[in-house]
This record gives sequence, C-alpha cells and structure tokens, in this order.
Amino acid sequence: MRKLRYPFHVCLCLYIALYLSGCAVTRSLHESEHLLVKQCIKGNQKLHTSALARHYQQPLNTRVLGVPWLLLSYQLGKRRFEPDKIRQRIAQAEQAFAEKIRAAQGNLQQVKALLFQRDKRPTTYRRCLQEGNWLMRWGEPPAIYSESQRTATMRSLKRYMQSQGYLDATVRSEVTLQNQEASVVYHVQENTPYRVEKAYVTTADKAIAQILRETQAQSLLRQGMRYDQEVLQGERDRIHSLLQERGYYQFDKQYINFNVHVADTGYTVSIETVVGLPPDKSAHPTFTVQGIRWTHAGASSTTEQTLNACPNITFRGIDKLYTPYVLALQIPTRPPQSYQRIQNAELLRR
Repeated sequence: MRKLRYPFHVCLCLYIALYLSGCAVTRSLHESEHLLVKQCIKGNQKLHTSALARHYQQPLNTRVLGVPWLLLSYQLGKRRFEPDKIRQRIAQAEQAFAEKIRAAQGNLQQVKALLFQRDKRPTTYRRCLQEGNWLMRWGEPPAIYSESQRTATMRSLKRYMQSQGYLDATVRSEVTLQNQEASVVYHVQENTPYRVEKAYVTTADKAIAQILRETQAQSLLRQGMRYDQEVLQGERDRIHSLLQERGYYQFDKQYINFNVHVADTGYTVSIETVVGLPPDKSAHPTFTVQGIRWTHAGASSTTEQTLNACPNITFRGIDKLYTPYVLALQIPTRPPQSYQRIQNAELLRR
C-alpha cells in the first residue's frame, strides 16, 4: 500500500478548514443567536440511544468530515441574496413584456409567445425571492438553538420512555453557550419499569366476549411483561383482524380501547381491553356471504352458468374462454359462510 507522503500537512489543512468553517458559520449570526452544534443523551440504561435520539425536535446541521458544507453554502448564498434587486427585476420584466405585448397587437401568435415568456420568467424570480438563490436552496439554514425546541425534546423523550413502561422516568437538560455555539446534554433516568399484573376484556357483546375468551392464548398482553404502548397497538390490530375473520365485516378499530390502571405500589399495571358497541345496538352485526357472481368484463355474452357442487357461485359471460370448474377452484369462499377478510383479499388477488 502506498504511504501518504505528507500526513502532517493533510492534518494541518483539515484543522484549518475546521477552524475557518467554525468561524464562518457563527460570523453571520446575531449576537443573541447560538448555533446548535451538539446534542446528546446520557444516563439511559435500558432504552437504546438511537431510539431516544429520534425524539430530537431540532436536528443539527449536516457535517461531512466535520465541516458543515451545506450550511456554508446557505450562508454564502445568503450574503449574495438581494431581495430588493429581485423585486426590481420582476417589475422591470413585467413592464418590458407589457410594452412588447402592446407592440405586437394584431399578431396573435407572437402575443401568445410573449404571454408564455412573461408568465415563466417572473416565476423564476419569485421562486428565488421566496426560497432564496440556488446556493441557499442547495444548502441548509443554520440550526439556531431554541429554548422551546429543547423543552419540546424533553417532553417527547419523557412521553416515549413512559410509553415503554418507564412511567416514573425523568428528563433534565444541560445547556452550554459559548462563542455563539450551543451544546445540549439530555440527562434521562428510566427508573423501575412497570409490568403487567393482569389483563382482561370488558364488553357487552356476548358473542365477541366468547371469541376473545377462546383466543386468549393468542393475546399479546402477558402477565409479567413490561408495559409497552406498542404492544397495545398490536393487540388492537390482532382483535380487529380476528373479528373480521369471524364475520364482523363492519367492525372498526375505534371500538377497541384500553384502560390502564396503575397500582399504588409494586410497579404494576392492570390493562382493561374495552370493546364498545355501535350506537343504539346491543351487539355488533355479523355478515354472511350468500352468493358470488363471477363476470368476465370483456365478454359480450350474458349467459350465466352454475355448478351443482357450488350452486351459490354464478359465472357470467365466460362462454368457452374458461371452465367453470377451474374457476371455482380459484374461489376460496363457499357460500353461504361467514365473511372472512383474508379470504376476500385472496379472492381479489387471484
């Protein structure tokens, strides 16, 4: 492998570039502004740092080899950005096109071409006026430290830890302001996680209650598990899919809710799964597939055929293109039977 001939000079150049970039990015800030250059999380023992870092409400500026190139591009473009001149150019262009259009009266083709050019050119200027020049659009604005964003990050971190079962979690932050740069350290403490002591179902629909009792072994809520709101969402999805496979075609997830009861001692919770009822009804309705009609959209014939083995399946317009028996093998549903969401999706796929 070929050795680097001048490692010292390369390191020196990188150091100078880093130093100059640091000076350049803060030089254009107001005296009361601070560039957010660092934020980190400390103190977490159970939850992964990457999962917590997703709750930062204010991202840092992108750096490559330690240099914020996109920020430098934005600030270079901002120094050259002159909105008054752009407004002046827009006014001059509109006036020039107005004069050309007046001079071209009587030539319809030329007037149309001028109108097209007039509508196109100011649009470019207006985009530059609203979004900045191409250097600003290619770059990214400075991440100015915000006290409100820091507070929002603390709230988001605490909500996330509580959703993972750490109901007594605490968050505090430490801010360092120096040379118009800001660094924030979030100190989190998860404390003891809460675990599920008991999980039960409450519903006035006796049929649904029976189904959920029969499938209790498939429940995602287990005694002794750490409380996790993502598991509650998975349990809601499981119950919704289960009931739609049992004929509850109109059953919606909004009927499934959870009441979490926190014990005073022992770091435990009891989870009550509540399955509500439709308005003015004592039970959720079930649906049965009474018949299936298979129609060939491109056929001109309207002849209908049935099979003795499947009298509730009607084939229309297939003529000699298909064999009813072969088509019947592709239909998983055999009417009359309860509606099943998966079978219906499989039928549409086939």
